[in-house]
Amino acid sequence: MFADGTFYIAPIFCYQVFITRVFAPKINSFYTTSLSILNNKEQATYELLFEELKKNESNYNSNIISNYNNNIIVIPKILHCDFEKRISNASIKIFHNINIKYCI
Repeated sequence: MFADGTFYIAPIFCYQVFITRVFAPKINSFYTTSLSILNNKEQATYELLFEELKKNESNYNSNIISNYNNNIIVIPKILHCDFEKRISNASIKIFHNINIKYCI
């Protein structure tokens, strides 16, 4: 999963737009799993976002078919992000076996 925030396109009423993408073998391409307007850069906010992404995994494991994320299952093994510790800490808390790859 790739994750990063941008302030340049953020609306006036929020802090950042945060984008996550995963590689989806089913479509052999990268898939945008979230384009979120966040009010802050707190770890708890990132945890809530990652929990929402993980919901489809729970439905998949329970054999419940849903249209959430167009049935693209988000079970990241690697997170590529910048050196924002709150993002990496949140991802480790929600996706327990994830490896973090920091990029510049």
